[in-house]
Amino acid sequence: MAVSQSGRLRRRARGQAAAAGGAVSARSRVHTWRELLLAALAIGCVAAVAAAAVVLAANIVMSNRYSAIVNEGAKSVDAAQSARADILDSAGASADALAATQPTVRDQARQSAANSYAAFKEQLRLSWQNRSDQTYGEFAAFTAADSASTDYAGAIGAMNAAIDGNRPDDARAAFSSAYAVLNQRLLPALTNGLQQDKVDFMEAHYASTSSTLRNWAIGAGAVSVLLVLVALGGYLLTRSMHHRLTWELALAILLALGVGVWVIVQLRRGDTQAKVLVRQAYDSVAGARDEQALVSQENALESIAIFDAGDPAKVQQHFAEISDLDLQAQQNLCGKAGCVNAPFTAGGDAVQSGVVASALDGQDRFGLPRAPLVANVHFGGQATNLETARNSYTAFLKADADLKAALTKSPADTAAAATINAGASQTAFTNTINSLTAAAQSARGAYDGIWHSVRDAARIGEGLAVAELIVALLIGAGLWRRRQELYVGNVH
Repeated sequence: MAVSQSGRLRRRARGQAAAAGGAVSARSRVHTWRELLLAALAIGCVAAVAAAAVVLAANIVMSNRYSAIVNEGAKSVDAAQSARADILDSAGASADALAATQPTVRDQARQSAANSYAAFKEQLRLSWQNRSDQTYGEFAAFTAADSASTDYAGAIGAMNAAIDGNRPDDARAAFSSAYAVLNQRLLPALTNGLQQDKVDFMEAHYASTSSTLRNWAIGAGAVSVLLVLVALGGYLLTRSMHHRLTWELALAILLALGVGVWVIVQLRRGDTQAKVLVRQAYDSVAGARDEQALVSQENALESIAIFDAGDPAKVQQHFAEISDLDLQAQQNLCGKAGCVNAPFTAGGDAVQSGVVASALDGQDRFGLPRAPLVANVHFGGQATNLETARNSYTAFLKADADLKAALTKSPADTAAAATINAGASQTAFTNTINSLTAAAQSARGAYDGIWHSVRDAARIGEGLAVAELIVALLIGAGLWRRRQELYVGNVH
């Protein structure tokens, strides 16, 4: 049957309309995809920049927190403790110089006193160099310590001048003045001032470090998840356009995931290691240093007691002070008086559980500021060295009792006391100090390892903020490339 001209025209018009509708539909679909790709690109870049900012800030915070604890807090506590031990050693040596009858022995004692005083001044210089806090009175404490050290040095200088001028009474009077400055002004400024100030500073920073790093870890995790989801969304969008692989987006997902996991792990590690750094490691170091200072003060008082042998009342006073210091030393070491009389270990490198329980009982009963040394053993060699220190300290106490007996008899046997002081007492004192140093070194190694590890991790983390910006570039490049490939006539 013949087709009319009008029929053919109608069919042609319908075909052209259908073709035009298809073209419009294709253009609309391409336009939608291009808009979606552009939106994903913008969101991905913003998310990556936000992730970079969070990663950078989190690692700076972690570095600053640890730096405050270590460089501003612990370093100043170390300096104050060392200064205290050094000035006590200097005072003891000055007392030995006064008590010496032979010129050679006297000169050696004076040189020892001068060397210890120079070490003290160096530690005081470190305290001055590391002043950073006025909240707890650090600047005022340093001023008090500096002023007292100047007056002490002046009195010791007068003592030495009197010795050189063969004026023993003047020398004794000058030393008495120096000892009064030491006992009433310098030691309190060092212990209750500089040392305690930085202990308070460390406690304040430590108390909030854990929660702060935990919050930053949560924040870093949140932006990392968001970034990975945005990159994954962009990748799935390209897959819906039938692209097999957009390598930039795949690499961005892997990089964002890797950076996020690494940063979160390091922040959580910084959170948990803060306790090990401060409570387990540094408390052990500070406790050992305090123990050394207490024993050093006992040792110095023995020399001063010999110096005051002609005054029985002063001798009794000095040994009463030694008894008080011994109580503090035993509480700091193992919790209570008499605890040094029982072994800490059973032959291995571990403190016996009963010793630990007794020490913690002493801490609770007497309100000690921190766990005794034997109750805070976490690192290899600590227990063995503390047991060695216990043996040496009991030998020191035995020598101290013999020295006291020599000085409190009538008349005082100063020659026997001097022999004990230079022999058995000095040997036991040196061995105690060395064993405590070894015990502290075990904890110091762990302390330094944690600090260096966290510091290095923070530096790497700060650098990884750049990786998040690379993620932004990868997302932008991948999505822009796919967007440019979309145009009418080449719909993939």
